[in-house]
Amino acid sequence: HGMDAAIGSRREPTSVVVKASHRNTRGKLFIYLWKGLMQPLHHITDTQCGYKAFTAETIRDVVTDLIEKRFAFDIELLLKTELRRRGSVGKAPIAWIDSEAASTTTALEPYLPMLCSVAGMYRKYLPGNRQAEQLAAWIESMTNTEWENLIAQLPAEIATGDPTEFGHCRPITVDDLVALSRRRPD
Repeated sequence: HGMDAAIGSRREPTSVVVKASHRNTRGKLFIYLWKGLMQPLHHITDTQCGYKAFTAETIRDVVTDLIEKRFAFDIELLLKTELRRRGSVGKAPIAWIDSEAASTTTALEPYLPMLCSVAGMYRKYLPGNRQAEQLAAWIESMTNTEWENLIAQLPAEIATGDPTEFGHCRPITVDDLVALSRRRPD
């Protein structure tokens, strides 16, 4: 339908998804944080779904000068596609079963390194924004212990929130997140 890219999304209303709740919580936090940096991708929620298709012309344009070679490359491809032509990434519902055994993500990896990569993408591709810059700086300084603390004390607004709204609704501030990450769980 005239799109430059199509991505599978486990978060579309007609997607069929069976998932474990603890992986869902980490995923929601990941989405909340990257959406604070990647404003042009607010309409996308599931950047890490493996299904992606690009037109030949688009992929030739967007793969040049990539800074990310690991797990976050999906976000960079989508961002460069969206910056190339706004509204050119379409979403498709999929059927998906969560499997801890088959997953490439664990409790810690690769979320925090991916978020650090997203902070680098923000700085390379997007104009400065005070709140996004504060978020990027904090993400880059976050330790594994702080990440674990944050997951253990995840605010309900994120844990039970709708990730499709995280780009527009930001009820938890960067200062709130920093404080939670530095506080030991009860």
